[in-house]
Amino acid sequence: MTDVKLSQKSRTALSRGKFEPRVKLQGEAPAPTFNHITDGQTYKTDWAAPTRPGATDHLSVPSRGEST
Repeated sequence: MTDVKLSQKSRTALSRGKFEPRVKLQGEAPAPTFNHITDGQTYKTDWAAPTRPGATDHLSVPSRGEST
């Protein structure tokens, strides 16, 4: 039989016992949340402009939308 060698992190995790969720302290701020359904905003990340000249020329053409 081959011995399994565990890292210190694994050995610590195995000996912790039963999981108990953390209890928030009085006056502690809640976790940040985003609910874009209720606030009507859309989340859009910033994007880096391309370095090639003319790479964003297509953005000036209006969309025709979905054809039905």
